[in-house]
Amino acid sequence: MRKIVGLCLGLILLAGIMAGCGGNGTTLHRVKGLAPEKVVSTFYERAKSQELEEAALYIAPTSLTAISGVGGFLKNDLGLSDVLSSNLLMAKPIAEQGGFAVVLATLQDGLNSTRITVKAVGLEKIDGEWYIVDTNTAYRDAKYKALVSLLENIL
Repeated sequence: MRKIVGLCLGLILLAGIMAGCGGNGTTLHRVKGLAPEKVVSTFYERAKSQELEEAALYIAPTSLTAISGVGGFLKNDLGLSDVLSSNLLMAKPIAEQGGFAVVLATLQDGLNSTRITVKAVGLEKIDGEWYIVDTNTAYRDAKYKALVSLLENIL
């Protein structure tokens, strides 16, 4: 009987140790079924909350590789010097064609700043979900010809 109790306690202890070694216990989660403007705002909220791994889930895989992560998109495409001291004032859908869309993001760079910028954000639909595409990838990759056309009509 003692051996069985000892074995059970050992298994429980081993299970607890293994569960504790699985990282911080959180799993990454991408909200499904979002409209293009909600993808942009959800991405921004995650980035501002320093949930960079979750923010990355809203960027197209080809773009994520090209821009070297979320920080590259925030700085190069959105023009933000510091996401923590910025605000997304509005994300407005303005064009959609096939599997591509453009959202205008109105941003305030700096909490007490009067510097307001409007940036066009391109998105691609992949497996039924919208993903952000960085501008350089859109202009470089021929498959994004329709997205480039949408962006050029707005810019």
